[in-house]
Amino acid sequence: MFIYVSGFIGLALIFVLGIAMMVSMPPHSADSYPDYTTAQRVLCPAGTFVGIKRNTHGTRETHNSRTSYAQHSAGNAHSEQHFYPYISYGKLSSTYGDAVLASHPDHNVDYGANQGADHGAASASTTTAVDTTIPGSSSSYAFPGHDLQLSITTPATVQSGDDLPVVVFIHGGAYEGGSREEPWFSGTGFAARNIITVTISYRLSLAGFLPFYADTPGHYRGVNDCLLALDWVQKHIEDFGGDPTNVTLMGQSAGAGIGLWLCRKDHYKGTFRRAWLMSPAFPASSFARRKTLLRASLGVPLTREGLAKLAPEKLTRRYRRFRKMYLDLTVGPYPWQPSELAEVPIVLSCLEQEFYNFAPAIKLDQSRYGATTPVRAFMRRMYRVARHYRWDSYKQLLTDFFFRCIIEKTAAAAPHSTWVIQYSGSDAAPGVHCADIPWIFNSQAEIAGTSWELLRNPAQELVSSSHERAVRFIRGHKPDWNPYGDSAQVLSVSLADAHATLVADPFAHLRGVFRRDE
Repeated sequence: MFIYVSGFIGLALIFVLGIAMMVSMPPHSADSYPDYTTAQRVLCPAGTFVGIKRNTHGTRETHNSRTSYAQHSAGNAHSEQHFYPYISYGKLSSTYGDAVLASHPDHNVDYGANQGADHGAASASTTTAVDTTIPGSSSSYAFPGHDLQLSITTPATVQSGDDLPVVVFIHGGAYEGGSREEPWFSGTGFAARNIITVTISYRLSLAGFLPFYADTPGHYRGVNDCLLALDWVQKHIEDFGGDPTNVTLMGQSAGAGIGLWLCRKDHYKGTFRRAWLMSPAFPASSFARRKTLLRASLGVPLTREGLAKLAPEKLTRRYRRFRKMYLDLTVGPYPWQPSELAEVPIVLSCLEQEFYNFAPAIKLDQSRYGATTPVRAFMRRMYRVARHYRWDSYKQLLTDFFFRCIIEKTAAAAPHSTWVIQYSGSDAAPGVHCADIPWIFNSQAEIAGTSWELLRNPAQELVSSSHERAVRFIRGHKPDWNPYGDSAQVLSVSLADAHATLVADPFAHLRGVFRRDE
């Protein structure tokens, strides 16, 4: 089944969807980590992995007036964590092959000489401890011999046997970009609450999500990479003082889509107890609809052998050309069927104005031709739907199409084990896609005043209360608001003052516009 929009409204969305998805967000680049050549080395509690010692937001907090974000939960603006940034969890024998669980390496590497090079943790260790301080690759394409990597942040005071709760986070990026190293989810805020954070990389784009003829239906290499990372956590997180029986899966955007996919009955293996998923997104149609165009763009058969003939640079260049021609998400798990969910407690969240900062939709809303477009014409004939949209509707239609309709369908399929949050802003201060990540992770002080801060000067109560809800859930408590239930209850949180109110069925109008083709 796939999400689609009936009548003329579909034509207008097809025009806008892909353009909007290509509007740039803050650059997906690595966080500013300490100098690997001078940072103090630390051993994890079990003595099996080497990391580095770092302080929370040290310089920025000293010079930033809004230090209260970190101080609120941490109690100390300069709290210390142990950071293990480049651990290899999986080995690849081929770009499009299966990954296998990484074993411990058995030789030393001069980390200073290799700083900034494309090396993974599997090439940096002693005989008894893995040195994870070697920078790794965040490329969209995987190559034979490369590692799949993860990073871990722990409290500095953690001891072996502490059995701290664990968060495993899957980053977003439209299934073809992003990085586990972004400052939104650094893990320092959770470390201050005695929670261990694991952020993982996975194969992206064609390497992770191009389906081949022999593949098991519904199984994707990028998703299987995340499953392998969860297996690694089960095997090794006790080395860091974590509890393998108390793992919470978190993800955002495409990462939340993968998180939902991992909650399917055919994927769920009990490697996590619960899931907190922000703005999940999936392609709106099957890959078969764009297969011919991709084959023509790449100039080779869409097989492992055919793709192997293309040099990585040429593959990247031709794929980008294809990406510009196609609308919607080009890759990703499909079709999303909420009826396949296993019995896993899930918190789903979205922002009411996710796409309000996307330039193409803004331009269409402001255009003098906008009132004559197919979307306007269709809505004028459907009063029940139109009353939920203003004339400047494209921004909201995109938000509903990509995110809110998925949340509505998912929550309706598991109403008694799903809790839903919607952050509501205003035209002047909208809650846009990704803005909520630093509130959940309490990383607001790290991004304040940078391009990563998508809602400027958020209320302290918004950050602290959002973080607190997540912490309680991660520690195993049920959310303190009602599940979605039969009356479709959603916790509506105001971005202006953090006031939270239970609202009955705020997504009802979506069922009048968006349907699923069974």
